[in-house]
Amino acid sequence: MAVRSLRQTLAAYRVGGGDPTTRLTDHSFLHASFTPDGPATLWLRWSRDPAPVDACGLVAEAWGPGRDWMLSGIDSLTGAGDRPSEATQHFDGAPSAVSRALRDTRTIHIGASRNLYHALLPTVIAQRITGNEALRQWRRLCRALGAPAPGPAAVAGDLLLPPAPDSLQSRPAWWFHPLGIEAK
Repeated sequence: MAVRSLRQTLAAYRVGGGDPTTRLTDHSFLHASFTPDGPATLWLRWSRDPAPVDACGLVAEAWGPGRDWMLSGIDSLTGAGDRPSEATQHFDGAPSAVSRALRDTRTIHIGASRNLYHALLPTVIAQRITGNEALRQWRRLCRALGAPAPGPAAVAGDLLLPPAPDSLQSRPAWWFHPLGIEAK
C-alpha cells in the first residue's frame, strides 16, 4: 500500500515560508488562487502523516466561485494518482546514496496543481535574482495587489489571492520597480 506525506507533497505549492497565498502546517494546507471559474480558497486537513493514501483522514473544504474546480483537483494536487512503478522503487547495483535517496523520499508524491498561472507568476519573478529576493518580491506583489482570499475569516484570516492577471496587465512597467521587479 502506498504511503505518502501530504505535508511534504503539498510543500511544493508554497512560495517560501511567508507566502501570503498559502499556509502549510503539519496537519493542514490552506491555499488561495485563481481557477478557470474564479477565485477560490482550498483548505485540506489530515490526521495522519505520513500514512497510506486512504488512511490519512483527509478532509477538504473550499470557498469562492472556483470552489468546485479546486475540490475536483484534490487527487491531482495531493499526488494520489502518482503511482511509482516497480522500476523506480529501486535500482539494482545503484550507489548507496541513490538507494538512500529513494528510501528517504518514497513518501513524497508528485502532484499537479492544474494552475499554471499561480505556478508561473512567482517563477517568472525569480528569474535573474537571488532566491531570497524573489520570495520577498512575491510577498510584496501579493500584498500590494492581492485581494483577500474567499472563505470564513476564522479560516482564511489574512490569506491573500495572488494578483489578478488583469491587475498586472493594466500597470505600466515602472509601477513594479519599487517592489524590486523589473520589466524584463
